[in-house]
Amino acid sequence: MGMSSPPVKPMRVGGKYNVTPQPSSISGIQIELITLAEQGQRQEQTVPVRLQAEGCDVYTVPVVGDRIALTVATMQAGREVIY
Repeated sequence: MGMSSPPVKPMRVGGKYNVTPQPSSISGIQIELITLAEQGQRQEQTVPVRLQAEGCDVYTVPVVGDRIALTVATMQAGREVIY
């Protein structure tokens, strides 16, 4: 059996996942997964902007602080979209 490279583990950095692998040797499937994850992150960043452009009342929960309390307060305030 050949040795395989260690799996790529996303690390949460500043509210976003850093999916850049640390090992210098990665497989083709790992490269595809990394690319897919990066494309997903870019897509997710466009969602609140698109919703606001469509006229939605969007509140983006900050990545710091008591996110649960902020979300509950935002729900109680009746915001249309909580992202």
